[in-house]
Amino acid sequence: MSNIPDGPDVLLDSKQGAAALTHAGFKTAAATLETLRCRGGGPIFHRYGRRIVYRWADLLSWAETRLSAPLRSTSAHDALCIASNIERRPFVAGFEPATPESHRNIGDYDRACSSRFSESDDG
Repeated sequence: MSNIPDGPDVLLDSKQGAAALTHAGFKTAAATLETLRCRGGGPIFHRYGRRIVYRWADLLSWAETRLSAPLRSTSAHDALCIASNIERRPFVAGFEPATPESHRNIGDYDRACSSRFSESDDG
């Protein structure tokens, strides 16, 4: 008996969805789907009462978007990162690389915290 659903509109819970993705070649744990559902970056889901369900087509589409472009070697990935000026790290769906503006915001936060603490030390 196959774990892969018969049609694209079949509804699956987290355990069934993870098992179907794994059987289709995209090794995924139910805990991964549950974590990404809270943090973002996971597949589209629906509520059926209190139950969370995924359409098989949405799960498969999400898994396919996590695949990289075709590569012939690991050095090809390194060259792609160097050419696009991105540091080499694993791909995480839904997260964008830091921009210079976001680093500036962190610095503003650090200055705000340090001034707050220096004011409290004076009193």
